[in-house]
Amino acid sequence: MHTRGTDLQLPVNWRACVTLGPNVTKDRLVQGCMRMRKLGYGQSVMFVAPHEIDRVIRERAKKSVTDRITNLDVLRWAINETCQDIEHHVPHWVQQGTDFIARNKVWDPDLLLSSNPSQILQSSWLRPEARTLQEMYMGAPSNTSNLSEMASEIRERCQFLGVTTIIDPRAEEEKEREVDHKVEREINHEIERETQIERPQKANAAVHHLHEHVKSFIKTGQIPPHSPAFSPVFTSLRDGVSELHRFQDCLSSKSRIELLATTDFLTTVRTTSYGNGDYIRPVNWLVSGKDGVLVVLSPYEVNQLLPSIRKSKNVNLHIYTPRTTQFMKSIDDLKLYCIPSLPSSWKGPSQTILDLLNLAAGQLYFPDYEAYLRVCALLGICTPEDQKEVDMYVQSDGFIGPESRVGRVKGACLFYKSPLPYLKVLTGFRRKGQTYAPTHLGKILHTRFLQKDAF
Repeated sequence: MHTRGTDLQLPVNWRACVTLGPNVTKDRLVQGCMRMRKLGYGQSVMFVAPHEIDRVIRERAKKSVTDRITNLDVLRWAINETCQDIEHHVPHWVQQGTDFIARNKVWDPDLLLSSNPSQILQSSWLRPEARTLQEMYMGAPSNTSNLSEMASEIRERCQFLGVTTIIDPRAEEEKEREVDHKVEREINHEIERETQIERPQKANAAVHHLHEHVKSFIKTGQIPPHSPAFSPVFTSLRDGVSELHRFQDCLSSKSRIELLATTDFLTTVRTTSYGNGDYIRPVNWLVSGKDGVLVVLSPYEVNQLLPSIRKSKNVNLHIYTPRTTQFMKSIDDLKLYCIPSLPSSWKGPSQTILDLLNLAAGQLYFPDYEAYLRVCALLGICTPEDQKEVDMYVQSDGFIGPESRVGRVKGACLFYKSPLPYLKVLTGFRRKGQTYAPTHLGKILHTRFLQKDAF
């Protein structure tokens, strides 16, 4: 703590802790201790040092690890550090003294009046901005000088300090610069070895196409049989998870999901590579038709078909967005904004279709505990309610096989194989790399139970 110019009024019986470090001279040590203004008159200090300084102090005092270090040992170490500091700075002091004497000589009035004063002053005051190759690389002998070559005042002072040979301070500076340069080169080398991320090339957007079967669906509200314009919405990543079970393959043979998407919605880029989940579209526009079928449309199709949708009496356009925050209100009832307006007798898609829609869109939170149990039963996931069953075989990811299902799961589950690997990939793409593990859906996909107080 630097307290120069500050008089700390501390109690007389207080004790201070003085930390020791490298290059601590006697003057610095005294300055630190004298922060205690009444040192020796009630106030006291204690010394604390790291292992490196402790080892040096013991070497100077010739003491073992078990011996106790006294204040005298600390003072001896401080005096030794002071001597080393003096030896380190002697070349600089000598250089400063030599420059001062040389500059002082040219101020002789007789010398300045006898010849060109500007040239004399320049030769004594100016210093070369660069060093020649001979001065830099002629070897160690040129880096030292004897005391006999110095002025008498400087020579007497060096003899008093016990210095016999002076190292050229410029050579010391060169050594320090070489060390700094090596360290800088090593750092640059490490930076060059850092991982360089190679981004994929930009994909070309696919050309929008409005299929005739989609127009027919808007008019009639029914999907033409075996139409290539519609596919199950979960096949939007059909080529993105080749190492996992495809979602459609996990469905049992009796399951039929009336949740479809148009080809224009599923096709976003023109590419020959598969598995690019960075370009999947968000689910925002839905059209409900007859028999509870629900179709996801692309924004282009909605824009093109909007006049026909306004006139149609067989379909309704719904705006939708998944619930991605806990404080966000859910709009999965599809009644927020519709074109045309919904009649009072309108019956929306089944709850199973809506739950699958939320999973496909990446909804992360459930409105209540009952919705959580319903989605788990739909996926065949074990819940705290199912733990009461003794003879139930549960896989490591929480999926209950068909042979072990009882109660609610037995009648609601649509899958004979676990769909969780696929849903993890799909949700990861929907979140664009953002974590979702603490959410309701994240806990289901990572085999964690939810309790009633989580809603």
